[in-house]
Amino acid sequence: MKVVNEECPTITRIYNIGKSFRGLKIYAMEISDNPGEHELGKNPTAFSRPGPKDADIPKY
Repeated sequence: MKVVNEECPTITRIYNIGKSFRGLKIYAMEISDNPGEHELGKNPTAFSRPGPKDADIPKY
């Protein structure tokens, strides 16, 4: 997700959506022509990245 966000910053946004049962942060990526803005008539699309305990989780 981090690489895609770095390559396409104008159409992606990464944000924290909570914590796992182990206390790790869970991130989601929004892909939109206007990330961060709610647009009437469009459903948001998000992909989450839960990872193993030792995963390289980005620090946002």
